[in-house]
Order: sequence, then structure tokens, then C-alpha cells
Amino acid sequence: MSYIVTARKWRPQFFRDVIAQNHVTETLKNAIKSDRVGHAYLFSGPRGVGKTTVARIFAKALNCVDGPAEEPCNVCENCVNIQSGTSMDIQELDGASNNSVDDVRNLISNVGYHASHCRYKMYIIDEVHMLSTPAFNALLKTLEEPPPNVIFVFATTEPHKIPITILSRCQRFDFHRLSVREIAGKLRTIIESDGIKADDEAVMLIAQRASGAMRDAESILEQLKSSHDDTVTVADISEILGIADRNVFFDIIDRCYKKDVFGAVELFKTYYDEGGDLKEFVEGTLSHLRDLLYVHYENGLKHVMLAGDMKSRIKEQSGWFNQGDIIRMISIVTDVETSLAYAVLPVLRIETALARMASMETTIELNNLFERLGGETVKAEKNSSGTIPLSVQGVKNESVPASASSAGNETIASTEAETLAENTGDVGKDQSEAENETEDIEEKFTVPNDIQSLIASWKKIAERVTKQKPSVGPSLAMAVPELYENGKISLAFKQEHEFHCKTTESNLETVEEIISSLMGTKITIVCTMSRKDASEAREAVNGKNNEMKDLISREPIIKDILEHFNGEINETWRE
Repeated sequence: MSYIVTARKWRPQFFRDVIAQNHVTETLKNAIKSDRVGHAYLFSGPRGVGKTTVARIFAKALNCVDGPAEEPCNVCENCVNIQSGTSMDIQELDGASNNSVDDVRNLISNVGYHASHCRYKMYIIDEVHMLSTPAFNALLKTLEEPPPNVIFVFATTEPHKIPITILSRCQRFDFHRLSVREIAGKLRTIIESDGIKADDEAVMLIAQRASGAMRDAESILEQLKSSHDDTVTVADISEILGIADRNVFFDIIDRCYKKDVFGAVELFKTYYDEGGDLKEFVEGTLSHLRDLLYVHYENGLKHVMLAGDMKSRIKEQSGWFNQGDIIRMISIVTDVETSLAYAVLPVLRIETALARMASMETTIELNNLFERLGGETVKAEKNSSGTIPLSVQGVKNESVPASASSAGNETIASTEAETLAENTGDVGKDQSEAENETEDIEEKFTVPNDIQSLIASWKKIAERVTKQKPSVGPSLAMAVPELYENGKISLAFKQEHEFHCKTTESNLETVEEIISSLMGTKITIVCTMSRKDASEAREAVNGKNNEMKDLISREPIIKDILEHFNGEINETWRE
């Protein structure tokens, strides 16, 4: 006997063997039991979840010599012929290759003949959405009032493409995508029966890569059996499918936690140099970060599809970061994913994202910051000059001696001034030189650090960039600032300005350096494609900025905290 591939060998032969589709199988069994079988059914759902398989089992159950029965016997002549595809009364058609109106007319002309051996004539049309509109129209009357003992079963992955006139004449059953656990359970049964050696991590990885389709999982297993005999490991799966070992992502997050930028980038470079796929790497990173985020939620660990030591390791890594840190890392990687297709240097995009993840500061929520500053003892007082100094009462600060506590705001102001001088490189310069340099910068150009002023001044900024980089300035002028938060500017380009978007991206480092010098602070830029024009961009930011201004006006302490700690307000403040 010729070899039978895994997907065919393990195709369910009874309703009870079908996994994750009880809502379909139980309904069909009850219909047979109560003699309420309809004349037209539509099975819709993702690929590889059992639509055609259930249709065959349904045909066997209806036409079994001992039936109609809730389960076929699989030994009688009718069951054997239907299973082998040789029954003249059960016609399986492919909607893609039989999609013309003439094909449907031939089908209709044969519908009137009685079944030769079975109780019911059944027409199973796979991928029925591929039929043409005239073919659907030709089928309408027959589908609504077929001859006695004729049943139509349609299967499709895209039910939205089927005319509503067809849908209204069918009983519709939506097949569910299989979960990772359900696929893994079936794979273990197959592995044990076929004498294959595979650990839990390998089985779980195959189940994850199947994307909810049992047939895909069985096809992957078949490929592994052919290339590695009867032993399957995680390394084998990674090699065959071209995906990164999960340990790579664990190691990268380790480097990010240790602020080891070069170490994280070097791990990615090693993966890429060995032939790794960029899209697979980004998807794998996002999947790992998602698992880290799940662990932060109550009972979230049970949703993490890892086995053995990896589950303990993901729990440990999740404890290194707070929820805000993980969400920010997911946002960074998602930005890379959306731009990977049109990026000039996609490798550089990923390396930059890893560098940002490894160098970003820890997120501090406003409530925690209040507690660290003394809770209710923190006050905001406005002095005669209109500024809002920070007054801290009863807060211990190791950097300020107890004897200096009477100095109050003067001590804090002095410390901040020294820190600012160190950061800007002005330590060691005489006072007159620093003043001249400041006046020179102000004379050249200044832009307030808010999105409205940025949009209003964008033409000037583009002109300044043009003077220093003539090949980039005109492209930058086509952009519209959409968002400005925490030193990050998001620029939107219209769809017809894709060339200008790519030009700006390829010179991003130079543009960031010029704009940073103009604005007097470190700036990073992200370019996106958008259909919005300048007026729409202004409207988009006005609502959010007005809401933030209202919050700051009601709580003056917030403004002072943002200025002193270079902070940002995240969306969770509404909660």
C-alpha cells in the first residue's frame, strides 16, 4: 500500500473525532436523530479546521447502510465508497475550477436523477465563493427547492463574498479556529501513535506556527518527519521553518534589561547573518513581548503557550519591567513592523528599535511619583513672578543634607542648575561665553515645545534644513507633524508623497540633528504614510492638547513635575 501523509492518515472518520467544532457536529447529529435534515448547508471558517471533513462524515452518516445514524459505521459499502471518493451519489466539486454558469447548468441537469445506491444525493462544493455571479444566479431556484433527497453542502473561507440570496437559502455553520492547546493535544496523540520523539516545547511551537489550522500543524509535522526521521526538536523546527529560536528573544530582553545596547543589536545581527528572516524576527519579538505583558495580568500566565523552564523564565523576565515599559516596547516594535515593507534599510530599522528598547528609561506613573514626593504634602505654590516652584515638605532626600533643609527651594534650584549645565556641556565655560552662545541660538531660531507651535513653524524648520541639507529640505516640507510627545515627533506624509517620506527616512539622522539644535532638545522622528492634510492634523491634536492643558490647569503640581523630571502623561490617567 502506498504511503499516506499525516494529514490524510489522521483525518477524522467520525463526528466524535472532530476537535473544537462541537457546536457543528452536535447540531448535525441531532438533525439526523430527529429526522430534520435540511437541504442546503454552508460551512464557513478558516482553512484546515474540518469543513470538508465534516461534510464527508455527514454524508456517510446519512447514507450508512445501518442508518441514517448519528455516527457512520465506516465498514459498509456506502461508507467505504464515500470515504474513498468513488461514490456516484456524493459529488465533491471545486468551486475555483467549476465556477462558470455552464458548470452549474450541468450540475442542475443531473440533480433530478435519483440516487443509485445511497439514500441522498449530496453535492459538496468547496471554496464556493469562487463561483461567478451568473453561476450563483443559475443555482438560486434549484437551491431553494431541490428535488427530494438532494442535499447541498457549501464550504468557504470567505463567506462575505457569497451573495445574500444564497446565504438566505442555507443553514450556516461557522467553524472556529483551533486553539494552540487543542492542536497540541492532537499532535501528541499523533506523535505517540507514530513513535516519534518530541518534547513539549517542540509540540507547542508547531501548534503555534499552525495559526489555528490542524491541517497546517500536520503538514509541518510531516515535513519534520521526512527530514529528521523520528526525532523532532525545537532546533529542527527553527531550521525547517526559518524562525528564530525562542531563546534568542529571551537573550535580547536580557540585554535590554541590562541596558546593553550593543549586546542586543549583536544578537540580532548574528540571527540575520545566519539567514534569519526579518519579518519572522519582528513577529517573534512581538509574540515574546505579548507573553511578557500577559504575565502582568491576573491569571495571565495560563495564556502563555510555553512549556517547561521557558514558562518560569518568562515569569522572571516579566518581573523586571512594569506594564508601561512593556507597552512602550511593543509600540516601538510595532512601528518597525508597519514600516518594514517600504523601509530603505529595514535592518537598520530593527537595530534602531532594539537600541531604543535597551536605552529607554523606566516608566513612572504619576500616582507613584506623588507618593515618592510625599503624597499629600506636595504643594504647588505660585510666586509673584508667575513661576510655579516645587515645595516639598517632609520628604527625605539623600542628596540634600538635613542641615541644608532650611535652604528649601534654593538648594533644589542650585542642584538642578548644575545638572543642566553638565548635560549641555557648559561646565567649565565662563559665564559670558555661555550667555553669548545662548543669545546666538535664540537669534538663529527657536520653537516652543508643543505640537501647535511645531505645526505653525514647520515651514521655517524645513527652510532651515534646506539650507544645511538641500536634498532633504523640500521632502521634509511635504510632511505634517501629527504628534509631539517626550521628544518624539511623528511626521505624516500623504500617499502621493511616498518618495518624500523615503527621502526623509534615509536622511533621518541628519534631520534629527538639525531639528534638535533648533529646538534645544534631543529629538527623534518617526515617518508614517497618511491621507491627512495639515488642517486635519491640527484638529487631531487640538482635542488631546486641550484635554492635557485642562488637566494641568486643574492640577498645577503636574506642570512642575513634568518640567523637573522630563516626564510624560500617558493615557491611563483617565482611569
